[in-house]
Amino acid sequence: MKSELSSLEIRVLTDELKCLIGARIQKIYQEKKTMHFSMHVPRQGTKTLIIGDGKIFLTKYRLKHSEVPSAFAMYLRKYCKGQKITNIIQHDFERIVMLEMGEYKLIIELFSKGNVIFADKDNQIWSVLERQLWSSRKIKQKEEYIFPPAGINPMTLTKESLEKSLAASDKQLVAFLARELSLGGTFAEEVCHVAKQDKKTQCNSIKKENVKSILLSINDLFERPKKPQVIYDNSIEIDVLPYDTEKYKSHDKKYSENFYDVVDDFFVKKIAETEENTEQKKVTKKTDKLQRRYDNQKSAIESLKKQEMECTKSAELIYEHYQSFEKLMGAIEKHGLSGIKKMVKEITSVDMKTKTVTVEVNGLSVALNTTQTLHENANNNYKKAKKAKEKQKSATEALKETEKKMNEAKEIVVKKVKIEKKTEPTKWHHKFRWFTSRQGFLVVGGKDATSNEVLIKKYTDAEDIVFHADITGSPFVVVKTENKAVDESTLDEAAQFTGTYSRAWKAKVGVAEVYHVTPEQVSKKAPSGEYITKGAFMIYGKKNIMKTELRLGIGFLKENLITGPEKTIKLCTKKYVLVEPGDEKSSVLGKKIKAVLFAKCNKGEQEFLRKISVDEIAKVIPFGVGKIV
Repeated sequence: MKSELSSLEIRVLTDELKCLIGARIQKIYQEKKTMHFSMHVPRQGTKTLIIGDGKIFLTKYRLKHSEVPSAFAMYLRKYCKGQKITNIIQHDFERIVMLEMGEYKLIIELFSKGNVIFADKDNQIWSVLERQLWSSRKIKQKEEYIFPPAGINPMTLTKESLEKSLAASDKQLVAFLARELSLGGTFAEEVCHVAKQDKKTQCNSIKKENVKSILLSINDLFERPKKPQVIYDNSIEIDVLPYDTEKYKSHDKKYSENFYDVVDDFFVKKIAETEENTEQKKVTKKTDKLQRRYDNQKSAIESLKKQEMECTKSAELIYEHYQSFEKLMGAIEKHGLSGIKKMVKEITSVDMKTKTVTVEVNGLSVALNTTQTLHENANNNYKKAKKAKEKQKSATEALKETEKKMNEAKEIVVKKVKIEKKTEPTKWHHKFRWFTSRQGFLVVGGKDATSNEVLIKKYTDAEDIVFHADITGSPFVVVKTENKAVDESTLDEAAQFTGTYSRAWKAKVGVAEVYHVTPEQVSKKAPSGEYITKGAFMIYGKKNIMKTELRLGIGFLKENLITGPEKTIKLCTKKYVLVEPGDEKSSVLGKKIKAVLFAKCNKGEQEFLRKISVDEIAKVIPFGVGKIV
């Protein structure tokens, strides 16, 4: 499973992350070797950039971080908080990204162990995430930052330079492409496949006529249309890529608009899995420890039982063979311990230090302390047996307690770690019907008389364009221009959106007449003797008339249900259904729409689609009736 990003993938991410140019850094956190940068992006709100551990991406999740800021995080807060991002670039084709902000820059190394370096515009290092020393460069404070030795940049390769590099290499072709050109394993194999070259071919044996096909295959990678995707194998996520590849041609995929989104989902899931594994290891460590304790306690109890039995038997044997032992003690007193073993064959050992002899009686060993009487020896054995029995009781209680804890530990179920998505702040247009046109203009429509009133009075600016159907019972729809020239395609989309949610849909006319005007033509001032109801306005001056076909697109994108004009939806996703005026009730039509979408989605998308209710789909169908085109 992928654990880091290739230079090609970092190139794609760097291009996407240029959306952060103009953002201001607000907060900085650290979690192990990963930095979290919270920043405010104009017109988009707060975004969180994750940097480190071989990765860089924007996240929509609430990732945990250390509550107590590290010294490096505090240092960055001191100099970076409030700074505006002026540029984000990849250094050559290396796994190095530079985030520039005025007089300072962050140099992000995404290779090897990774590192984050805070430097000034002259590359003088002010602080580092991790101090690192090599023979050719030093990553520490007050040193000049020196880039590592550059590899071969595949974006500037010529046939001659590639031919020369291949001839000088003794690596296999796939290894050369993956390492020397920093394409990574998957794209190195893709180049070999497209060039129709055996990936195991030795570079220095490649014929000159084949070099051109290899170069064309490399260039093909940079010209491919971007299709960010998560790759599945038996419903398990195994890779994320910015482009389609032959290697994963037959695999299930989940596509997204931005590569950083799929990288986010993929690696955040890995973070959750790592946390689960850590918790599981803690539980396993605890159960193993308790098992060892249980085994030791059980063994100790068995030893105490054996000791009790042996001591009791020894005392009994002393009294059973009292006369024999008495004679032995007399002989020891007369001849001494040193020579008694040779005289009495029943003696198996003599301990001169403790003045103890061990005698075998009826296959059992009895230890006698020669400094004590036989009565004292027997009494001491009874005492030892009694003490061993008492210890057994406390040891048995401890064993039961351990067994109880073991059973409790076995019942511990490591909960699946779920990292929640950040709650997106509700934007003003979310209270209305809305979509974003193919050219990026926000188009907002009223839902009823009240929202029509609010939309025109509160959210319509002088430079906007106002739409209305030429029929009683139509929403007001506003194109938010932000002082930009609006193209014809946006006007067509806004017109269709307006007509679709007007009473023309209910009348099943198929084609509706719609007009658009400037905001200054819209007024609450009624002609003398007339009254304007809530949600209605007077239109003065010339109307720009348009005719539009009534069609609504309902689709599935990035785990969400989306709606909008036909052409808008077609551009956003391939998983869509077109609806037109009809007699089928929304409750029935909603089920059919969900079934069609379900059939078009992959397994991963189907899981999210299941969570979308039929009622949610039914709500977007105009006037609660229609039919699938």
